[in-house]
Order: sequence, then structure tokens, then C-alpha cells
Amino acid sequence: QAKMLGIDGQLLYDIGISAMLHDIGKLFVPAEVLQKDGALDDDEWALMQLHPQLGAEYLVNTPGIPRLAITTAYEHHMRYNNSGYPKVGKNWSQHICSQMTTISDFFDALRTHRSYRAAMDFDKVANIMLEEAGTALHPQLTRNFLTCIRQLDQQQLG
Repeated sequence: QAKMLGIDGQLLYDIGISAMLHDIGKLFVPAEVLQKDGALDDDEWALMQLHPQLGAEYLVNTPGIPRLAITTAYEHHMRYNNSGYPKVGKNWSQHICSQMTTISDFFDALRTHRSYRAAMDFDKVANIMLEEAGTALHPQLTRNFLTCIRQLDQQQLG
């Protein structure tokens, strides 16, 4: 998606590394919480909500990691309207890399089979994402992401 937006060079590299490391904080969440079949209880949910902060704290002390990866790890569960977690003020400006990662993560969560539900087909996921555009997801980036995915699908089929 970043490449389609015209981003290249070092920033494109940093965005790629940041996206790959966005969930590093899950290393600090107990496996039984991450792999639980049913709904999380309040304590488990509180642990899960700490993973963005824990990931950012871990990356701050990791040599050679782009600074953007710290921001992305921290912000990837924030929503376009600044809801989500961690909680931030209404004037917080989420980085575009974090917004792209949020969109990709949202897509992956719905398209991937989970212990508690089946994977959804592309059209259903696209409709859900478009409904969330402007609230949970950045509207222009969401449309751009879906265009990228459709183009990739067409290239693979063609």
C-alpha cells in the first residue's frame, strides 16, 4: 500500500519493518490468553490491551529498529476516530504507517480462520471495512488498500 502511495526508499523500508513488528508486544501476553478459544474475560482483555504499549517499550530498547516501528507498535490498535487502545486524547494524530498497519491488521483478522470463527470471504470483509471507513479506519487509505488487494488478486488470476 505504501508503494502504491508513491512511498519509496528508506521510508518504504522503515514502513515494512514497522508493519512486520507491530504485534511484537504479544510476546509479553501469556500464550493461554492469545490462544483462548472463547471470549476473553475482563482481566485477559486488559492484558491483551497492553500489548501495543509493551511492544513499543520493547522496541525502544532494541538497537537498529526504525523509530517508526515504535510508533506503529504503539498505535496499531487505535482507530481513525482515536477510539481503540491505548487511550489517547482527541487531538492525537495517528501516523500514516500506523493507520496502514491498522487497516492491514483489520483485514487479516477477518480473512484468517480463528478458533472462534471461520475466515470471511473478500467481499464480506471489504463491505465491513468500507462500513468502518471514517470511524475505525482511515477512509482513503481503506479504499486504497482494497484497490491494492483487488489488483494483486487480478494479477495472480491473470
